[in-house]
Amino acid sequence: MNESKRVEVIVPIIDKDIKQFLQWLNLINKNIRPSKITIIGNKKAGELVSAIPDLCFLDETMLLPVDEIKAYIAKITDNDPACIKRSGWYIQQFLKLEYAKHCCNDFYLSWDGDTFPLKPVQLFDGEVPVLGMKEEYHEPYFYLISKLFDIDIKKNQKSYISEHMLFKTSTVQEMIGEIEKKHPGYDNYYECILSNIRKEDLSKSGFSEFETYGTYCQLYHKGMYVEKEWKSLRPANNFFDFTSVSDSSLKWMSKSYDAFSIERAWKVNGVKKVVIKLIHKIFALEIIHRIVSCYAITTKIERATSFFNDITRNTKKIRSV
Repeated sequence: MNESKRVEVIVPIIDKDIKQFLQWLNLINKNIRPSKITIIGNKKAGELVSAIPDLCFLDETMLLPVDEIKAYIAKITDNDPACIKRSGWYIQQFLKLEYAKHCCNDFYLSWDGDTFPLKPVQLFDGEVPVLGMKEEYHEPYFYLISKLFDIDIKKNQKSYISEHMLFKTSTVQEMIGEIEKKHPGYDNYYECILSNIRKEDLSKSGFSEFETYGTYCQLYHKGMYVEKEWKSLRPANNFFDFTSVSDSSLKWMSKSYDAFSIERAWKVNGVKKVVIKLIHKIFALEIIHRIVSCYAITTKIERATSFFNDITRNTKKIRSV
């Protein structure tokens, strides 16, 4: 990356994920080359990274009243345990947006703590910042965006949820201000967001900071970013044991993916783990890749053949009539 385009990386993360993050920190330094990495988390997370010279730490309570937000979620959901359990997930997203009020640079890169780049990450195309795009559609996100900005959002198969976001500081501040301006009945933007999520969605996934910001930019700042496809293997620990993954495995992944994610909720265990290990021992990764590719091609050919066979049968029936 051009030295003038090096940006600060923020990583909101829970203390349970710090050990794993540190294991793969070298990939972030190598493929992003940030000007600074700031870990945002609780005091325990701060203790775990305090001895790492390349990392800065910011206590999450210096950005947001974490306990008050948890109490607010409990209040608006009548102490629904499922919603209260999900509060940390929402708070982590608000931390990424709130950082814009403290950032002194034009841009900052929010990076998910469970994701690691396999190759250099393009953040700018010349002078234009890049938005990573994936294929996904989650209706509750767009329901909320429509309510926040009082607009009708059409279904969009492209998604801005790509495990990272290059935020333009001034635009995040503007978006927060716009939410608070349109909804003056709330004390702040995060209470507004939480209150406008449908209750059935609040206990699951009712808000995405990346989807909201990306959509806002395309609605009100079209052309400010250039969109580029982003491919990530998620969850990668469904295929590899990342306590001892080899360099050849990382090299193989990089041929098809930009990054990989390791999710604690996804584990390879039991019979599946034995089968995957056996396959890896029998076949080289390159061969497995070819087998998967051939299978995909074969499946398409079989579907096409079946389609033409159906046409032929129907044509014969019509002629016989």
